[in-house]
Amino acid sequence: MQLTKKILCSLLAFGTAVPALHAQTKNVNKAEDPLKGGKLDEARDLISEAATNEKTSDKAKTWYLKGEVYQGLSHKDSATALGTLYRDTAFQAYKQCLKLDPKFPSMLLTNYKPLSDIYVSYWRDGAAAFNSKDYQNALNDFKNVKTVNDYLYSLGLGMGSKMDTMAILNIGNAAYNMGQQTPAMKDTAAVYYQQLADIKYKEEAFIYQVLLTEYRDKDEAKYLATLNEAKELFPDNKDFASEEISYYNQKGDMTELVSKLKDAIAKDPNNYSAILNLAITYDNMANPRNDSGQ
Repeated sequence: MQLTKKILCSLLAFGTAVPALHAQTKNVNKAEDPLKGGKLDEARDLISEAATNEKTSDKAKTWYLKGEVYQGLSHKDSATALGTLYRDTAFQAYKQCLKLDPKFPSMLLTNYKPLSDIYVSYWRDGAAAFNSKDYQNALNDFKNVKTVNDYLYSLGLGMGSKMDTMAILNIGNAAYNMGQQTPAMKDTAAVYYQQLADIKYKEEAFIYQVLLTEYRDKDEAKYLATLNEAKELFPDNKDFASEEISYYNQKGDMTELVSKLKDAIAKDPNNYSAILNLAITYDNMANPRNDSGQ
């Protein structure tokens, strides 16, 4: 923010300021023609100059056109890292446009389509990267999907969703797959999976299996809370019942172990593994052995 010039200097300043303002306004307007004609490099030079000039950098139209130019550039170079950089720049330009004028006509009349197009393009690239096993770029793209969704939702115009569960799931999945080579990334996956678990997400049992592995030796309270939630959400999933039985067996809590084994048999009388383990547990309780098996 600049202080207002003193009145004493205003006449001199006025004489030089008007041509500068006129020139920069012309740059904003002139950028539209090459943009429409597909001359994106020329449009970029014009609008970039206007966006950095104090006379036009506070105009919503400047930033809207910059968004359009860079979005066009992102399409032209979509197969390169430069394309991603251009798209990021377009998103930031559109945000600045709406910061200056939340009801900018070109946004309002298209139902904010430029932003939804950016959302879709991030999603498309994320899916392509994931399917190509390029999990780092998939991670980055789906994080951007989430960022755009959260921004759209924050506008309070009925766009986006309070939580983009599919984006969060895909971020977690990409991080988890990266964890095969970089184990620390599984911790990242758990952070995003936990966001889904916090809302009792029930589309994928897998995320709870990952969280159980994450918490088993680190945080018993979280482990048990996750296990109980998983059993509640997936009552027919035998993996979670087996996980619980294994937990109480390792803890040496025979009372709970017998109870959980009985529950498993009650749900499936043909669960021969549970029947055998219950028999072994009763035998161990009736004939306690020391560590050497005697």
